[in-house]
Amino acid sequence: RQVIVNSNVVTEAVPAAEPERVYESDLQKYKEDILYGNDEVRREAAIQLAAYQDAPTVAVLLDTLINDASSTVRAAAAASLGTVGDPTAYEALRRSAQFEQDDSVKVAATNAAEQIKAKNNAEDLYVSSSMPPMNAGSEKLGKYLMNLRYGTVDERRDAADDLDSQPGTQAVAALINALLNDNDDEVRENAAESLGKIGDRMAIDFLAWSVAFDGQSSVQRRADKAIEKIKNTIQ
Repeated sequence: RQVIVNSNVVTEAVPAAEPERVYESDLQKYKEDILYGNDEVRREAAIQLAAYQDAPTVAVLLDTLINDASSTVRAAAAASLGTVGDPTAYEALRRSAQFEQDDSVKVAATNAAEQIKAKNNAEDLYVSSSMPPMNAGSEKLGKYLMNLRYGTVDERRDAADDLDSQPGTQAVAALINALLNDNDDEVRENAAESLGKIGDRMAIDFLAWSVAFDGQSSVQRRADKAIEKIKNTIQ
């Protein structure tokens, strides 16, 4: 499997024979497909996820927009975020439009940002006064991103904890996805804490969702502290 690190593709082997999965819903299947499928399967999953307009799905699409290795998949994620129209995705789309190296993705991200802008009041849309760039490509960053997506529980916990050492949009997008979608409480706790340490305003709305809806009180507390830390940083 691959993730993109500032135009460098980092690859990690995944077992060829994956266990058969039983899906409780189409949504679960699309989230699995966007992790484990080939480029075309991931692109189709990104398109289909536009129908599921909740914060965890936005987080999956946001991470895909920023970190997937395939430009066609990233463009599909951008288009779906525009269709969903959630203002929490606006900042990520603006960053993609500015820093993305593939022209087709830049166009898709720009169009999606305009769709969201047309659907929402301007005051609901956050735009950084100085947008953090994509992380500089590094082997360490690539390893953390891969482990957070595909690692064992211990590897995901460590990656969520260590990504605060790699501040930038790619790390933030991956941590937001882990915060809202990982099934391990400690991974989500570590993701919340790392987002607080990085201090990126883009994470606040997703942390607020975690405070309100995460089923684990320890994750809620970490997310609440992270919000306070970010707000103190940007004031």
